[in-house]
Amino acid sequence: MSEQPNRAAAQRPRNYWPLAGVVLGYVILAVIYGFLTPLFEGPDEPQHFAYVLWLTDGKGFPPQGEAAWDTPMEQEAGQTPLYYLAASLPVRLVDTTAAKATYRPNPYFPGPALENKFDNDNRAMHDFAQERSLQGEWLALYLARLVTLLFGVLLLIGVYFLAVQVRPHQPLFAISAAALVALTPQVLFLSSVVSNDIPAAALGTLALIFLAVMIRRAPERSGVPALAAGLFIGLAALAKINALLLLVPAAVTILWLWLGAKSSFKQTAVSALWMGGGFLLVSGWWFARGLRLYGSPLGMGTHDYAPWVIADPQSLAKPLARWLEVGRYYWITLGWGTVRPQAWVYGIFLLFAGFALVGLALAVYRYWKKHGLQINPGAVIVIMLGVTILANMLLLEVWMNRVIAPYGRLLFTSIAPITIILILGWQAVQPRFVMLPLTFLAATAVLAPFYLLRPAFTPPLLSAQAEAALPPSLGWRFGETADAPLVELISVQPRQDSVAVGDTLAVQLCWQVLAETSKEYVIFAQLIGPQDSRVAERRSYPGEGLLPSSQWQAGDLFCDDFFMNADAQWAPTLVYNLEVGLLDEKTSKRLTAVGPGGDVLESTFVDRVLVSNPSVSGGGEAAILENAGSAPIQLVESTWDPDPWRPGERYTYELDWAAPEPLEKDYQVFLHLRDRASGAVIAQADHAPLDGWYPTSWWPAGEIIRDAGQFTLPADMPPGVYNLVAGFYDLASLQPFGEEFLLDTVQVGR
Repeated sequence: MSEQPNRAAAQRPRNYWPLAGVVLGYVILAVIYGFLTPLFEGPDEPQHFAYVLWLTDGKGFPPQGEAAWDTPMEQEAGQTPLYYLAASLPVRLVDTTAAKATYRPNPYFPGPALENKFDNDNRAMHDFAQERSLQGEWLALYLARLVTLLFGVLLLIGVYFLAVQVRPHQPLFAISAAALVALTPQVLFLSSVVSNDIPAAALGTLALIFLAVMIRRAPERSGVPALAAGLFIGLAALAKINALLLLVPAAVTILWLWLGAKSSFKQTAVSALWMGGGFLLVSGWWFARGLRLYGSPLGMGTHDYAPWVIADPQSLAKPLARWLEVGRYYWITLGWGTVRPQAWVYGIFLLFAGFALVGLALAVYRYWKKHGLQINPGAVIVIMLGVTILANMLLLEVWMNRVIAPYGRLLFTSIAPITIILILGWQAVQPRFVMLPLTFLAATAVLAPFYLLRPAFTPPLLSAQAEAALPPSLGWRFGETADAPLVELISVQPRQDSVAVGDTLAVQLCWQVLAETSKEYVIFAQLIGPQDSRVAERRSYPGEGLLPSSQWQAGDLFCDDFFMNADAQWAPTLVYNLEVGLLDEKTSKRLTAVGPGGDVLESTFVDRVLVSNPSVSGGGEAAILENAGSAPIQLVESTWDPDPWRPGERYTYELDWAAPEPLEKDYQVFLHLRDRASGAVIAQADHAPLDGWYPTSWWPAGEIIRDAGQFTLPADMPPGVYNLVAGFYDLASLQPFGEEFLLDTVQVGR
């Protein structure tokens, strides 16, 4: 944090070509991000753009509170208006009546998730030909995105000059700060969509520059920068309400002028008045309007009607989980939060942040050893930036206790201070250490559009080479009627043949379009058990949400990767039927399925999947067998209703089986009452294990399989004592398999 003045260096003209290079690289990358991000796929982009159109159409400022939810802006109607006013300027030059940009929500969008699964990552349904037509409101949307990008350029310039205030004689420090922001993937992404986060960050950074100038200047010369700081704080607050946190570093600056720079109370008060006057000049009217019309100067009440408001404090995630998610959103979560890199990428970002904290501790220790309690202006600027970060974090924590909002972009108002503090920490560890995070960020920023955005938002149409690798077609055709098929099911491939309750089953479904249609159809897949119970199900528009049937072209071949959560905690361990098909979106009527021979299929079960649930008694319980012997199936335990039994009555039993080794075939269970003398079978209850829902070929080695059922005695059965015997046999050959087990003798009375 110490300063090392170099007058010769200070007198040399500063070379801005490196900054120009950083800005150029940033613009190129942001354009790539924008090209690969479909319209409406920025967070809340439909609502942000609706605000722009609202102003363009001359409707005035939008309503707030509950009334906002009756408009297409929803919660964004409560936002301050500066960015939307700026974006509306170029939009006014467009004939927006030429084409309407209709936002169609994808009902199967899963919501932000940690898993890296490219499956319905699109928050909106897309007609890519219309979106790229550059007509009407589609063109207006691109122009609004361009305004965001221009604010991003302003942000980089601001970060550079704020870093100059921190280290005036180290040009590489300022370039590193600008580059770090320019290469942050989340900054690039948000700069390429309609959003007010980047404008608020840019204007807030300019405010911090003038606060830093006030700290470095003599108190009597702080009037103009104080006015400029107030103006930019007001503008930043007009771009996003959380920029009001900049009043905290402003207070720190005023306090320094009075106590640290030994300014007179009068001079300090004049500077504060200049700053407050600038703030009120540009933004006071907005807050006064909110207070007069809605009784709320900040307009935050609009969010109280949102579905994501936290009604039950007990449902709030733990602080560590919340802030880890904030960190992920700060560095890179694309789309509406579902398009993410592998977990190890976040681990590296966390590691770099840890190094920065260690470096900051070293820097503070070294400064104290050299200067003691003497604080120079450079150190005050760093303290002011640190206070800005803490104020932002505190504000975000309060906000996250009100609504579900672990969004790192809400820290972007202080992105310049965060960046500068990070670099100071890295340099304290080792002067050249900053090259490591910069290199990693550069690689992430360059690769993310092609390895994250493109696959997430590209319809999964297959190439000729991929088509050749598919297995022979199942030949199942689906249509409104049997003689008018629309699509053919080529193959179904579960990624695994078993899944535990609470885990996810991945299934690939490949289709070929036979005819075009104007209707929307929905693909479904589900795991069906006894009595039509469903332990997992999933619906989606075709092509992982990116290829709705209304846009099909005959001959299209595509594969869907379906991810189904087996979250039925009540489900016993069984082998469930995997069923797939299509539904009419409006009527939920299933399309008719026809087999290869032209016969209508009564059911469309295509495979079987084992769902294990150890929490349900007798299902999936470990039973590592000792002294297994040679029996391929062993009886672990058996229970039945106590005798005496009576003819014509029904009795229950439970047989716990386990196989020491996997079995290759499916065998039948027999349960016999035999005459003790002749061995003749008097009564029997032969059946497939668990009524066929858990065939022996699926049994894992050493696992208890509980087969429960009922045993009915013939009405004319003579009384006596019988042997109750159980075992297995091959249904095809009727030959016994393995040992048979004498359970006990049973007394049958009259």
